[in-house]
Amino acid sequence: MIRLLAALVLLAYVIPGDVVLREMARRRGGPTTLHIEAVLEGLSDSWPARVTLETHPTHGFRVADDVGGRWLLARGQVRAGRQPAPVWIPPLELLTLRGEGALAVHLRALGVDLSLNQLARCGEADCFVLGGRDRPVQVWVDKDSFDVRELRRSDGSRVEMSRYAVWGRGARLPGEIRFYDAFGRVGSLSIERAEAASGLRPDDFSPRWVQP
Repeated sequence: MIRLLAALVLLAYVIPGDVVLREMARRRGGPTTLHIEAVLEGLSDSWPARVTLETHPTHGFRVADDVGGRWLLARGQVRAGRQPAPVWIPPLELLTLRGEGALAVHLRALGVDLSLNQLARCGEADCFVLGGRDRPVQVWVDKDSFDVRELRRSDGSRVEMSRYAVWGRGARLPGEIRFYDAFGRVGSLSIERAEAASGLRPDDFSPRWVQP
């Protein structure tokens, strides 16, 4: 009986997936183009030490590391650059896209079933699980802050986000992003600086940028 009552209490807090997306979008502020500088720590010596990431609201984001690597990504896919993309490239669009519609398109492109939303514990908090806890692709969203806490992929890999803070002129981003493969943790990315990049233009996200 106690378990049944607990389950009913949890269900009372579950809201439709589109409402979660709407609230995520509503809480996102700050600049729409960002310049982010971060350090990497990986279990493999092949990982670079530093990385720069720049975002655009409609053209995805671009990544440059300190050993000459460059990538353009949009909707979770590599548009230009060496493939497959390194595991240390974070799902920035999931963290920065504005608007319920844009978020819905992106999550569907990742394989998330937005008709399913469940509640589960995530550390000391509760999370909405977009896509459902038993599905191969899931996005875990903090029930109170609506910050993305975790992305789980169909290949068994996952990305965890923590230490959220407001950067620059109002962009809320995780200070630490941890990467896991199907066997365990493989490394992390720590943001050192994030600021508005108002000078970025759509042309800056052309595949030509990737060429040496």
